Amino acid sequence: PLQQQLHRQKFFIAGAVVGGAFALGKFVQWKLAEYSDSMVAEEVAKARKKHHYDSNQRTCKMTVVTLLPSLRESLFNTLDTESLTTKLKSSPENKISTWQELKT
Repeated sequence: PLQQQLHRQKFFIAGAVVGGAFALGKFVQWKLAEYSDSMVAEEVAKARKKHHYDSNQRTCKMTVVTLLPSLRESLFNTLDTESLTTKLKSSPENKISTWQELKT
């Protein structure tokens, strides 16, 4: 009976150690998978933000390039600097007033 009780006790201890090691292994495996998933989700979020930024940047550049000719034309029509510089080159008597007009 005593011998049998010691064998039974050894089986329980061995079973507890093996079961604990198995449970610990599964827990570590689960935590590693969880960590890996969070890292993947973080990288996907970074990639999504970068794509959104690049897309906005591309749209902005294309808008500026598209609007630049009309802006240039509008500026040249509004600020008639060509005629004023031509006037200044031709040595008029009122150079100072022409220069002031060109500055504004």
